[in-house]
Amino acid sequence: MAVAGRTTYEHSGHWEGGGPHPTARLFVLSHRPASEISDAQTLVTNGIEDAIAATRAAAGDKDVVLMGGGLVTEALKAGLVDELILHQVPVLLGARSQLLP
Repeated sequence: MAVAGRTTYEHSGHWEGGGPHPTARLFVLSHRPASEISDAQTLVTNGIEDAIAATRAAAGDKDVVLMGGGLVTEALKAGLVDELILHQVPVLLGARSQLLP
């Protein structure tokens, strides 16, 4: 299961109605309504604590992934993160040709 912030959700193209993993439900945290939410996605509008609690309940004994810098920052401030694994993407927009031989 995954929780994504609204900006990450928007930038991903709404995962075409799914999520970052083909079988995991996606919870989207936003303070605004989102008409493009699909049946495979859940919109949570009442805060980071409720979003993570709902995702943990749905995940059972499986891990919960947090996606988005703002969402992760708020989860860390609220003490809701058990483990932090950072993925670095070394290619910036427009800089790909500079990184390849």
